Amino acid sequence: MGTPHAPTDLIFDDGEPLESNRHRIAMNVLIRSLQQFFADRNDFFTGGNMFIYYSKTKELYEQLLDKLG
Repeated sequence: MGTPHAPTDLIFDDGEPLESNRHRIAMNVLIRSLQQFFADRNDFFTGGNMFIYYSKTKELYEQLLDKLG
């Protein structure tokens, strides 16, 4: 088994800059932690982006809170 290749069909940029340098540092720490944890394996890929999970339910809830507040 050779070195795994990153998928080429994934979204890699949302056009928004990182929130802050603190967020970038946290992302890099998480990436390095995963790389160390899987150091003895060659069947994984780690990468990072400040992509945020979106939940329609959470969005509606936050909109309601904004209207009430």
